[in-house]
Amino acid sequence: MSPRCPAPCPTVWPLIKLNSRSTSPVPALARAGIEVETDLHAGQSAKIDSDLLGQVLANLISNVEKYAVSGRWLGISSQQQGSEVIIRVSDRGPGVPKPFRSRLFQPFTRADDALTEGVSGAGIGLCLAQELVQLLEELKEAGVLEQQRISDSGH
Repeated sequence: MSPRCPAPCPTVWPLIKLNSRSTSPVPALARAGIEVETDLHAGQSAKIDSDLLGQVLANLISNVEKYAVSGRWLGISSQQQGSEVIIRVSDRGPGVPKPFRSRLFQPFTRADDALTEGVSGAGIGLCLAQELVQLLEELKEAGVLEQQRISDSGH
């Protein structure tokens, strides 16, 4: 998932206090056996609502903990692309089932398979994250939240 924000968008990381030499900045991820890798290369500063962006990132990271723990890896990266900074949250989990992809950001929607069995939640995390990114866009502080598949490993 990749929130995009127009520059001057900083190396957003002071707001979530990640140390790129750390293997797991979030204790819950460490307890779940998820290695956290950061690759932070955005060079400019950003004027952005850190609370809103922090909530977006927290929702994305929470989804990794809930649905992609089997991949045992979480990647957080940032890069400068012209006047934008792209923040990417990646995992090596099983992927989103194909039939569910079109509804991924709809509220109260969860994939109906073994992936969600025993996982708590109401199915609003990604919807909320997208709404917050849209609010940041209206404030001229950010732009797009989208899903990108690296491989077609989802069912």
